[in-house]
Amino acid sequence: MQLLSPTEGLKESTREIVVTESWTMISFDFSSSGMIADFSQLNLVFDANSELVGPYYIDNLSQGETTVDACEGVEADPLVVDDFECQRNLAIVGGEGDIEVAPNPDISAGNQSGVVGKYTEPEGNWAAVVWSNDAEIDLSVFNQLNVKIWSPSAVPILFKLEGGDGAQEVRMEVVETETWVNYSVDFSESAGKGHTRLVVFMNAGEEPTVGEVYYIDDMSFGLPPFETCIVDFEGEAGAAFNPTGWTYFANGTYADSTINVIANPAPDTVNMSESVGRFVESTGVGDGSDNVRPFAGVFLRGDTPINFTDPDNQTISMDIWMDHEASVVFKLENGLGGPATNTGDVMAQYTTPNEWQTVTWNYNTFPNDQYKTISLILDFDNIPMEDKEYYFDNIRVGGTSCAADSMITSIFTFEEIPALLVSPNPAQEFIQIESPEAYDRVIIRDARGVMISGRQDQFDANSQIDIKDLHNGIYFLQTVDRQGVINGHAKFIKH
Repeated sequence: MQLLSPTEGLKESTREIVVTESWTMISFDFSSSGMIADFSQLNLVFDANSELVGPYYIDNLSQGETTVDACEGVEADPLVVDDFECQRNLAIVGGEGDIEVAPNPDISAGNQSGVVGKYTEPEGNWAAVVWSNDAEIDLSVFNQLNVKIWSPSAVPILFKLEGGDGAQEVRMEVVETETWVNYSVDFSESAGKGHTRLVVFMNAGEEPTVGEVYYIDDMSFGLPPFETCIVDFEGEAGAAFNPTGWTYFANGTYADSTINVIANPAPDTVNMSESVGRFVESTGVGDGSDNVRPFAGVFLRGDTPINFTDPDNQTISMDIWMDHEASVVFKLENGLGGPATNTGDVMAQYTTPNEWQTVTWNYNTFPNDQYKTISLILDFDNIPMEDKEYYFDNIRVGGTSCAADSMITSIFTFEEIPALLVSPNPAQEFIQIESPEAYDRVIIRDARGVMISGRQDQFDANSQIDIKDLHNGIYFLQTVDRQGVINGHAKFIKH
């Protein structure tokens, strides 16, 4: 749908028709153009990029309040309990009057979500919030509960699984106050016991401080720390050892791409795996103007830490196939000290062109810091004359194996959505969004978490957004791709 304003030009909103040969209600969101008062023409354009000919039928065209759901099209992630945004997958059946969605009071490296859960402590020593699932919570693989908590004071927290055969309780203490802290709770002993409810007690068993406010966010089930295999690219995308979410950096035209899983192009005695990861390195002009750098690489963020169980063998090995000798960097990041904690560029040499080689990196001089992010540079300090394809596989810890009979089930899980750069900030009329990938929708919420704009368009990675119609204040922005997945966020100020 297009609305034409003589003073502001054409404003568009695009919606997908997913039901054919049947009447369906479609809403177009023009809330971002609410201040424009001289729209004089409305256009409906069906299947704009197709040569197909109708007919199409329309009826009951009317104007009303915004009804477009910001979470429309977002597929439920069965591992997420509640992120207080689009992944609210277990129903709150206890303490629902004490918890509400509210703006994040502390947007920081610890938690960059725009909205979170706000829990106000009521009367009662054992007041709690209860999340319930219709069926048994599957703990066969993903049995570590991860939850972010912002607490104003040092209090005990009790996590409980119930509804099945013998409840399990895990008691923890707030380790830091007035900051976001991620707590990981081991519920592995409850696997297969039929539990359907998760209960969280803040200030558990203590005299309540009525009215005290705690914040909770990003509750999800993950895996135990990696102690053997990390990635082997076998199975369906997103299955154990075949994570999605690889992101290129400094790699030119491939910045919007990801690692593809393909059949092993050259099986041999070093690597007989069926599937491997393919890394494509872009050629470039050499001055960086095309975003191609001699440190082009790829990274994978996760919530599951890498744990070196042998302090004398803190190494990581990986199988590599390239067509030339190269220096290869394997960097570990996001350790116990936070996102900035890293090992720096640890380098090893690939020396067997056109053959698989097991390359090993040594981290014995670093603390076992439970790193959660890996970064790879497969051809360090070089820009090829033409695009190059390299292959890698079987990333494992401490000299262990990715063979099926030696692995502990584990997988990289997703970390929070990347933060975007917005400029200028503060701004008056327009903001420029610098995103690593294109997006289909921009959602803007006010400081209360209320959506006030949901503009849909075909945005490139560096788009300008009109904010003249916004009142002065703090706003939270999210970008959404064509599949309905939130792929970026930012905070900005209108003044």
